[in-house]
Amino acid sequence: MTDSEAKIYQYLSNYFTSNELQIMKKYYIHDYNHDDTFFNDPEYLQLTKLYKSLLNIADEGKYRIEVDESGRALIKKLFERYVTTDTLVITTVEEHFSVTNEINKLNPKNVFKICIGGEEHLSNKLIEEILAKYNSSNCKNIFIFLPGVVPGFSIVLNQTLLCNIKTALIKNNIPHIFVLDDCQGILNIKRDYDIFDAILISTHVLFLGFDMGILFTKLNKKIGFVNKTGLKRFAEKLEILSNHRDKANQFNTLLTEYFNPILNDSFVKKIDTAPQYFTLTLNNIKNQAKYTKELYTKYRITINEVNAPVSWLRIRLHEALIQNPNHFLEGLRKTTQILNKLEMQKNLISENQNKIEQYFEYNDLDIKEIYDMENEFYNFKTPQEIIQAKHIIMSQILGFNRSR
Repeated sequence: MTDSEAKIYQYLSNYFTSNELQIMKKYYIHDYNHDDTFFNDPEYLQLTKLYKSLLNIADEGKYRIEVDESGRALIKKLFERYVTTDTLVITTVEEHFSVTNEINKLNPKNVFKICIGGEEHLSNKLIEEILAKYNSSNCKNIFIFLPGVVPGFSIVLNQTLLCNIKTALIKNNIPHIFVLDDCQGILNIKRDYDIFDAILISTHVLFLGFDMGILFTKLNKKIGFVNKTGLKRFAEKLEILSNHRDKANQFNTLLTEYFNPILNDSFVKKIDTAPQYFTLTLNNIKNQAKYTKELYTKYRITINEVNAPVSWLRIRLHEALIQNPNHFLEGLRKTTQILNKLEMQKNLISENQNKIEQYFEYNDLDIKEIYDMENEFYNFKTPQEIIQAKHIIMSQILGFNRSR
């Protein structure tokens, strides 16, 4: 075991005390019932105050808590009740699939997606683009649904940007609803939550094994329901997690030390992520998608499935905490092996790119052989289509044995 592995092992082994661990393991998925108490119930009001205190939400009586069986259920209801054909929806390019599902139901002309990642998004340009989109549409109001931490890359959405958007909408007298999905950042990133109309969290993102959606809301329409039982049960876990904020913030540092030997132009650590996550960008890496299922199923380590110029790898604390530390370390070693293999393939493809392009362009006999093969190339109709698809088949052709 290396020094960095030993540090991770000790970190995960000692994260919870034995008593805390017993509490964290209680009440698994959907182990609660709906109840019909009112929002002015004294016990409910006390729970609301406790949750706001644990999550650093200023308690001025503005927010009430509503819950549902999951965050997805609350997202669906928010879109159903506040998005109409007269609504411009603002969200990000990379969203959770539960948000994407709702976006796909809408007229694309009424959707504005923000691309997050760079100082340019703190400038006035983005605000101008939002206002221009609204003014050029026939929409009468705006529904903003943004994540506090952008899925995938785990980039923290800057508070200045959020405040600038809010200020611009108020200044231009645009009716709007502003919702922040902050389940991935609410425990570890301080914000001024007063600018939002609603704040959404999903409990399983804070700790796996307890699934409930919680909405802090100032909205007039009732979205969820009151569930004192679920709130009381998760409050036990939330108090423990809140007490371990400083420990959670060490996760990124430990993973950075572990992966540091392989960091290079191919694997670049994201520096603006939530501290309880570790994210690498995979630059010009191909074929990583075939490892996605294995890594996530066995170790809860995520490599995105899309073969894009910039892909990503993500490791999250709450998914590490449910594993035996030795098993998690096994997953880290496996991940390192896969990344090294992917970089070797990238280098090999790069070194042979010119040769392969010439191979496709000038060697008619070899093109005819590929054209006749009944495998990955079966659907290509002409040699020209094979040439156009060279980036797809390049890695395959390097190891393909021809018979004459």
